[in-house]
Amino acid sequence: MLADTGALTGTSDALQASTVTGTVPSLLAGEALHATTIGWPDQVASEASLADLALSVAGTAIGADFVIARALAVLGGPGAGTASLANISINGVPIPVSE
Repeated sequence: MLADTGALTGTSDALQASTVTGTVPSLLAGEALHATTIGWPDQVASEASLADLALSVAGTAIGADFVIARALAVLGGPGAGTASLANISINGVPIPVSE
């Protein structure tokens, strides 16, 4: 875990964690890591983001200027999530991403 908020302690709790840089040696590095989770009596919303992603998997370099993931869980309903990437590249070659 690079920026872990920990578990909510109640139904109306809010937690956040951030760090300037984070790494998993020989796998990934990122900057401006941030995570937030907010609880209400009937739902929980969370998001995590980082900038300047550098990921290396089996000799393949993957990069992105910005990555963010969001999740929402509402009591009695289905969960929902989204993710966004900006300026992704594989081995230095820009990859166009459409929504």
